[in-house]
Amino acid sequence: MTSSEYENASSIEAHNNQKLSLLREFSKIHKSESSPLTKEEAYKFLTSKGNFENKFIEKIMKGCFPNEEQNITVGEFIKNLIYVHREINNSNIQINLAYQKKKQLLEELKENLKKNQNEILNDEGLSYNSIVKIDLFECNLKNPNYEKYIIKISSNENTFETKPFKANEILENEKYEFKPKTKNDIIIFELREIIDEDNDDNNLTGQASLDLNELKKQEEYEILLNIPSKENSSDVNSQDNIAGTIKAKVIFIWSYLDYYQEQLNSENQLFQKLEINLNKTQSYLNQLKSIDAFNDNINNNNINGNVKINNIRIVSEGNEFNKKRRNNNNNNDDNLIFDLQNMNIENFHDLSKELPYEKKTQIYYLFILWVVVFIVENFSKNDFVNGLTAIFTIISITYANKFLNYGKILMISSIVFDFIWILFCSKSYWKGKEGFIHFLGALFTLVSIGVKGFIIYILTMKNK
Repeated sequence: MTSSEYENASSIEAHNNQKLSLLREFSKIHKSESSPLTKEEAYKFLTSKGNFENKFIEKIMKGCFPNEEQNITVGEFIKNLIYVHREINNSNIQINLAYQKKKQLLEELKENLKKNQNEILNDEGLSYNSIVKIDLFECNLKNPNYEKYIIKISSNENTFETKPFKANEILENEKYEFKPKTKNDIIIFELREIIDEDNDDNNLTGQASLDLNELKKQEEYEILLNIPSKENSSDVNSQDNIAGTIKAKVIFIWSYLDYYQEQLNSENQLFQKLEINLNKTQSYLNQLKSIDAFNDNINNNNINGNVKINNIRIVSEGNEFNKKRRNNNNNNDDNLIFDLQNMNIENFHDLSKELPYEKKTQIYYLFILWVVVFIVENFSKNDFVNGLTAIFTIISITYANKFLNYGKILMISSIVFDFIWILFCSKSYWKGKEGFIHFLGALFTLVSIGVKGFIIYILTMKNK
C-alpha cells in the first residue's frame, strides 16, 4: 500500500469510527441514523456535553442546518458535524504550519537586526552595504522590427546586459544588483535591437530612466517603464511615440537596520493574527473533544460490541478537500483566517461513501478474474453487456464512488442476462467440437455470475 493509499484508508477508517461513535450516542436517546432531528434536539445534544460556548454552538448549528426551516435526519447531522470537525482540524493544521514558519522568520529577522545594530550611514544616508536589486520579468514591444533584443542597464560605473530575447517574450532569471552612491542615483534602461548577434552588433531602440529618489520605502516595487522610440524620445507620454514597455521588480535598501526593523514590525502583526486564529481553532477543537467521537484519547481505546475504534487519527494531508485548501493557501499563508461561516456543506467530501482500500483490492482481483472469464465466454457468444458493465464498474470504484449503486444495478442486470442466455440461447453441449465450446461458454458464464455476485456482496457490505 502506498503512503497516499494508506492515508486515504486511515481517513476513511477514522471517519467511519467517528460516525459509529456518534450513532452510538444518539442510540442512547432512541434515535437511529434515519430518525428526523430538529434544531432543538441537536442543540440539546450539544449542550448536554457541557463544554461548548453558546456562540460556537450557534455556528455549528448554522453549519449543520443549511436550511433553517427544514429538519434533517440524524445521519445528515452526523455527516455535517464530522465535516465541521474536519474543516476546523484542517484549518488548525494549516494555520499552525504558517504560524511556525512565521515564528522562525521573526527569529531570523531579530538575528539580522542584532547583526546590524552598529550600522553606520555615510553623508548620503547610505550604509556601506546598501544595494539596489532589479528583477526584469517582461518586455513588450509595440512594432518589433527585429527578431531579438537586449536590455542594457547602467548606473554610475555599473553596466549589465540581459541575454538576447525575442519580442514580447517572458524574461527569466534577469536579476541584477547595483551599489548606489546616493539616494538620487539614476538607473538607465536601454532597449536595443540586435542586428548581428554573432558580431555583437546592436542599435538603440529607446531608453527610460528610474530615479531612486522615487522609491520612498525599503520595499519591493513593481514598476512599468515606457520606452519612447529614439526618433520621438522627447514626448514620452504620447502612446504613439512609445516603442515598448519594460516591467520590473525593484527594491532599494539604504539601511539594513531600518529595513529589518520595518520587516519585523510588519511580520509581527501578521504573526499576531495567525496566533489569534490558531487559538480560535484550537479552542473549537477542544470544545468538540467533549464529544467522544472527536476525543482521540477515548477513540484510541474504545471497543464496544461490534464497533472497533482503531488507533488511527485523521490524516488531513490525505483527503481531497484539504488538498484543495492547501493549493489555495500556498501562495499566501498570511491570509489563513478561519471562519466557520465560510464553510460550504454542499462541497463536503463524505468519506463514508469511499470504498475502503482492502475492499478495493479484493474487487480489483475479482475484476481481473471477471475479465478473463468474459474473454473465454466470447468464444461461444457475443457478449457486450458484461464488457460495458465491467468498464463502468471499475471506473466507478476507482474514480467515482457515487456511481457504485448504478454499477451494482448493471451487474444484477448482467446476471439476469447470463441466466436468460443459459436457459434459452445456449445450444446443445455435447454435439461435436462446437457443442463443447458452448458447454465451456455456459460453464464460464456460471463462474462470471458467481464473481459478479461476490463483487455485489463486497460493495453492499463496504461499510459494515
